[in-house]
Amino acid sequence: MCQRPWLIVTLVLVSLVLGGLKVAKTRPIYRATAKILIEQGKSKVNPFEDVITPRKTVADYQTQFEILQSRSLARRVVAHLGLRSHPEFALKKPAQPRMAMQAFQSWPVMQSIRSWMDSLLNAFSRPPVPAANGEAPASQLGAKSSSSDAALISAFLGRLQVKPVPRANLVNVSFQAYDPALAANAANSLARLYIDFSMETRFATLQDALDWLERQVGGMRQQVEVSEKALQQYKDLHDVHLIDDRLPSLMREISNLNTSLTQSKTERIELETLYNELQDALNKGKGVEWMPSVVENPLVQNLKARYVDLQRSFVHLSQKYGDNHPRTSQLKAQLNDLEAKIDQEVKRIVQAFKIKYQVILAREQALRSEIGNLKREVRDLNDKSVKYGVLKREANSNQRLSDLLLNRLKEASVSADLTNGNNIRVIDPADVPSRPINVNPARTIGIAGLLGLLGGLGLVALMGYLDNTLKTPEEAEEFLDLPVLGMIEQYRQKRGESHEGLITLAPSQAKVTEAFKTLRANLLLSYTDPPRKVFLITSPHAHDGKTTIATNLAVVIAQTERRVLLVDADLRNPSVHKMLNMENHGGLRERLLTETYDLTDGAPDHGLSLDGLSVITAGEEVPNPSELLESKRMERFLAYARQHYDTVIIDSPPVLAVSDALVLSPLVDGIVVVLRAGMTPYNHAQQAISSFLTLYADSMSPEDPHRVQSLPAASLGLVMNCIDPREGGTYAAYHSYASTASNES
Repeated sequence: MCQRPWLIVTLVLVSLVLGGLKVAKTRPIYRATAKILIEQGKSKVNPFEDVITPRKTVADYQTQFEILQSRSLARRVVAHLGLRSHPEFALKKPAQPRMAMQAFQSWPVMQSIRSWMDSLLNAFSRPPVPAANGEAPASQLGAKSSSSDAALISAFLGRLQVKPVPRANLVNVSFQAYDPALAANAANSLARLYIDFSMETRFATLQDALDWLERQVGGMRQQVEVSEKALQQYKDLHDVHLIDDRLPSLMREISNLNTSLTQSKTERIELETLYNELQDALNKGKGVEWMPSVVENPLVQNLKARYVDLQRSFVHLSQKYGDNHPRTSQLKAQLNDLEAKIDQEVKRIVQAFKIKYQVILAREQALRSEIGNLKREVRDLNDKSVKYGVLKREANSNQRLSDLLLNRLKEASVSADLTNGNNIRVIDPADVPSRPINVNPARTIGIAGLLGLLGGLGLVALMGYLDNTLKTPEEAEEFLDLPVLGMIEQYRQKRGESHEGLITLAPSQAKVTEAFKTLRANLLLSYTDPPRKVFLITSPHAHDGKTTIATNLAVVIAQTERRVLLVDADLRNPSVHKMLNMENHGGLRERLLTETYDLTDGAPDHGLSLDGLSVITAGEEVPNPSELLESKRMERFLAYARQHYDTVIIDSPPVLAVSDALVLSPLVDGIVVVLRAGMTPYNHAQQAISSFLTLYADSMSPEDPHRVQSLPAASLGLVMNCIDPREGGTYAAYHSYASTASNES
């Protein structure tokens, strides 16, 4: 982590240099813009234009934009400006860069960074103008040779930009060039030639319209004559002039006849009902004379009154004289005669009703027939009227259309609408630009620096994501589930201080010395029951600082007036004697082989003013270190050290490199694994710890209760070395406190 800020700074500086190079190498490009107004102009040549095209559509404006970018218009501008001989449109051989710059840019790393920066700068910058003068590929220039008209036109169109103004009938015509005067002339020339092209198109359209109108007027005259003749012939043949007077009278007659028909129908229904009732009663021979229509007849009423009087007299005489009396017989004959008259009158009344019903029925049928005749006559008149109306409307329409075409022909002949046809004007001519559009040093360098910063931060974040090393004691305790006994900060020893690596004896390393004292306290106070003396110092890999930790730990323990023995058990790559400036003879190898453990016999002096500290170096190189450390001689040596020293510190090889540390682990009371912050991967540290755990699990026996006290949970501990104080955490606060306390003392 301590190197990553420099990585960010380096990327930012490289980005700034590349941004400066891009600014220095960029040729200024100028853009000139002319603003054109395209109004909605109506031509009166077409009489139906107001109906067909009531307003300008989006497609109409898009058509004008395409005309502005057409190759035919560009060809006119190229010829008008003489661009064929202009230096910007003539291909030249690109200038070669200097040798030093070419060598610098040819580095693969610089090429990759430059390509990445160019793509990002182009993404955040304005799009580049199509280059000329051979300074860009032909695909950007749009031309393969200066002699090709098509290539020249493509190059011109590549520099042209037509952009409409939103919600307005305005369009901006821009042209880009290295020469500011050329940019302004090209934009203005394009606008003027576009107006000329539009006028030419309108004149051509007007001439075509005149020809069309002349043909249409001649045809319409013939149609008017034909339609008027047909109308007059039909009018004369069918007397159409009487239709308007005859139809209303016919409709009134039909209405009156319908009223009479309704009345007749009502009377007929009443008579038919009464006649049927009388006829039915007459056929049955009962009650006819008592029906209302008969009773109401005056003659019948008179006859019935006389009949009642005679009948009353007949009854009186019959009771008085009997039925055979002459007067009684006479009255009886009169009664019979009256009955016959009444019956005859009833039949006459029934016959009268029958005749009346037949008359009403005949009248109703006559009315129906008359109404049908009138309706047929109305339909015939309507058909004639419709046909006449069609012919009349056709004749009138042809006449109006002929008059309209004739008027348009007269207007077009004198070009009356040309004043309204010029609906395109230049609102703002293009001025000669004074500032380039592609050169902005502050913007380019700022974007380059920002991109470099973002790239550096992203690279650092990616490295942090891929980094699986342990950096803080909290991470070590969380992932390995073991206590951290000591936290040693990064340090830099000053020149001139004796015994390089002995931090605890350097006056300038007060904070680190306090950290080793804390490690001493944690190590000795953590193993008081039962008391433990022999501690193995190891690490997963070389260069984790195990020898430095072991040596300085032995020094701070000896400062407490304890008898301390420091043993260099790294027989493959010994380092203790180098750190203490000692001779590497009479060391552990010789003492194990001769079984001479007394250090007063030929042991080299460590040169430190610490009476309680004794040191045994590794000694001469041995071909089989593991077998020697696993032998009974090593057990006897450690038994001797337990009796004569308070604390024994053993510096052993890395546990993942060789098996020496695993061989020594059953002989010690505690194991300290040194982890280098930011360097030791989590999985390697876990593998080292698992090696000891597996060894203890395999060697543990239920019959050996003493082995239970040597379980890894009670004997394994961690030391975090080279901690970066910028990582923060509790140890940083502790070091700050330790530094303050040291300064006060």
